[in-house]
Amino acid sequence: MNIIKKITILIILSLAIIGSNKVIASNIEGLENITNKNSIELSGTSNDISDSVANISFNILNKIKYIFSGILLIFIVYAGAQMVMSMGTDDEALSKSKRSLWYAGIGLFFINMPGTIYNAVKGDKTNISGGIGSSWSNEINSTTTNLFINTDIFSLTLNNTVIKFLEIIIVGIAIIIIIVSGLKMIMSRGREENVSEAKNKIIWAIIGLIFVGFIEAWQKFAYSGKINDGKNIFETIANLALFLAGPIAIFFLTLAGYYYITSAGDEERAKKGKTIIINTVLATAILLVSYVFLYDLMSL
Repeated sequence: MNIIKKITILIILSLAIIGSNKVIASNIEGLENITNKNSIELSGTSNDISDSVANISFNILNKIKYIFSGILLIFIVYAGAQMVMSMGTDDEALSKSKRSLWYAGIGLFFINMPGTIYNAVKGDKTNISGGIGSSWSNEINSTTTNLFINTDIFSLTLNNTVIKFLEIIIVGIAIIIIIVSGLKMIMSRGREENVSEAKNKIIWAIIGLIFVGFIEAWQKFAYSGKINDGKNIFETIANLALFLAGPIAIFFLTLAGYYYITSAGDEERAKKGKTIIINTVLATAILLVSYVFLYDLMSL
């Protein structure tokens, strides 16, 4: 770890020296009139000098951001590999990998946020030389500023970047949980504890996906006032509910039939099949009611 720190510091210092070459001599008035090397007089204004210093600073900070982002990505890949290799075998290593991923994600967030905060507070519509937040901000047509913050940039960043980023994270985690839980159900070999745990995880993952869908609908329908986009979201959710209802119902009804056929007079297995049928019918009814409700919202 000490070696990595030393290498990182060395790279940062090297880039700081290289970044100083970004000052273009033609931008400094009076430089061509210098005759005495020991007495350098600049006729440029203080604004020109401050802009040049700002450009150098942002160039150096950009390079630092890219370096640390690369290092964090390496740690994320390493922690992910450790998590995959320790899955189900080493709980301590798995927990350590999860913490590493969590801390790396926090680090990436705070590395990329300062530029956006700077632009919002300063009130600029564009970044200086592709500032730290160059990938986080877009040009806006009108600005609404107060004493402390540019509200348009803040709103644009919150809705188009932060919330989108969180949506992607939630959807990715939900999909991974559904896949892993499905595999656990398949390999459970009838152990009720494993099946129950997997079902609960799948349910919560689906709830997370629904939550993301409603966030998207709220952004496009209620927040931005784009009614047609909101209707499209409701239509997509309704079609997804209808699409899932059929295959899921068929699968569980087939499973219930399997329990009945293989019960051989075993009341416990027959009862399990009956419970599956009842729950499947109820779940299908709920999905159909949800479809009708969402379809009505879509047709408003």
